[in-house]
Amino acid sequence: MKVSDGMRRKVTLVCICFFVLFLLGSGASAVTLSVQNLSLAGSGSSGSSALILDSAPAGVAGYKINVTMGTAGVAMVTDAVFPSAFSMNSKTTLPAEEVKVVGVDLTNSIESGASNITLCTFTVQGVASGITNMQLSIGELTDDVGSPIGATLKDALITVGSATPSPTPTGTPTLTPTVTPTVTPTTTSTPGTVDFSGSPRSGSAPLTVSFTPIVNETVSGYVWSFGDGTSSDQVNPSHLYLNGTYDVDLLATFVSGGSACASKTGYITVSSEGPTPTPTVTAPPTPTPVPLAANFTASPVTGFPPLSVQFTDLSLGIPTKWRWNFGDGMMTTMKDPLHVYGGIGRYTVTLEVENQDSSSIIRKTEFVKTKG
Repeated sequence: MKVSDGMRRKVTLVCICFFVLFLLGSGASAVTLSVQNLSLAGSGSSGSSALILDSAPAGVAGYKINVTMGTAGVAMVTDAVFPSAFSMNSKTTLPAEEVKVVGVDLTNSIESGASNITLCTFTVQGVASGITNMQLSIGELTDDVGSPIGATLKDALITVGSATPSPTPTGTPTLTPTVTPTVTPTTTSTPGTVDFSGSPRSGSAPLTVSFTPIVNETVSGYVWSFGDGTSSDQVNPSHLYLNGTYDVDLLATFVSGGSACASKTGYITVSSEGPTPTPTVTAPPTPTPVPLAANFTASPVTGFPPLSVQFTDLSLGIPTKWRWNFGDGMMTTMKDPLHVYGGIGRYTVTLEVENQDSSSIIRKTEFVKTKG
């Protein structure tokens, strides 16, 4: 049978379409958060295991990750070191078999499309011969547009020694001096500590809760996370909660250069009915406010330096405070600032707004462009 040229072209086009669809389907891959496997010679030996995010299609704004040893008494985490991209960071008290690490990318160092990002590097020390899983769980993992990153978790396998118990005569005199020096580094290093209280902790919706930090040295900044997707950098914030149970976290950065984090699970409980412990506080005189949503515009956004750009706040929800980051190292707290860009480049602009109830942030990548 003779095939016409038109029919041959149609068959070829269909084959090409199926091949392109196959390539697109086979190229899709999930984002994976993993911690590296580690083998230690024995009790008292130490090694490093990195926490790695294999890809970040929309960048990384920040994270809160929990790491737990699945089997007690085999190994423990003695330190956690953060890369420079996560300049605001904290870790719970170490050494411990469970640690929570928090990191925030304040300078947008992790850009869209980045791969093999090291979030943190743990120092792990063997306690006794055996095998344990180093298990991961995500408290928060957010990209640069404020959306959660759905990541597949890959735990690590930590092997200490040959995983076979030592003979009795050797074990008895050796175990006592091995455990004793492990406690010594904890006493030597006395970092700043942080705790907090909130009142009231339960009641009927809407419930306004006042928070107070408790620290043991001078603090340069606070970051509160209220468990409902909102945050604040106030010293003593008040927050309005609706029905539900909420975790609360506080990250404090000290003047000395260190930082510490306090986390309380299920700390606030709000019910839909029943009396409120503090009626005066929970009866707001105004209607439920419009949710706070940061937004802005500017003009002009392209031109030759020096370029004067007028920024205008368009945020919803009646903000009372503004914090602008113009992307060239300059910041301001004015509502509608005028900023002059003196150099050639592409500048990412960030606006964070807040009021007494909540806060909101928006980042516009390469929003202002100056050219030579």
